[in-house]
Amino acid sequence: MPEMQPTHEMVYDKGKKKLIQKEYPYGDIIKRAFKATFETVGDKLVASLLIPAGQQLKLLFLRVWTQEPAGAVFEIVQTTQTGDLGSAPPEGIDHPAVTTAHIDYPMLEAAGAEVLGPEPLDSPIHVMEGSIDFYIQSAQASPYFYGLSLWGVRQ
Repeated sequence: MPEMQPTHEMVYDKGKKKLIQKEYPYGDIIKRAFKATFETVGDKLVASLLIPAGQQLKLLFLRVWTQEPAGAVFEIVQTTQTGDLGSAPPEGIDHPAVTTAHIDYPMLEAAGAEVLGPEPLDSPIHVMEGSIDFYIQSAQASPYFYGLSLWGVRQ
């Protein structure tokens, strides 16, 4: 009798802790871009994403930039939601007591840009769940612009 060959390649997802079908990032691609100057000083929310329960955002490209001569600090904050992958180990990532997690602080010490990626689907920059907010810390009121662009895959 002939041997049966699988039609789909399976890979182990460390976040979900199970085998999933290997996919290419078609269909569930998330993209955001932001560019602005501000009239007041302070922390500024520049992008917000909500990843549905049971799914993850695999961030594959991130670019932050500013014209501000003193530079800027960008902040990525993840807020978990009820029923997300992290709320019920061992199925998810083990952070059941954490309601807010600071994921990253891309920092520019002077005017310019930081670019992370693009990365392949199997080694993303960050894997995040729930509500994800992107901030600029202590943005200055000035004629200088700040910017952020990102793309990733929701699975």
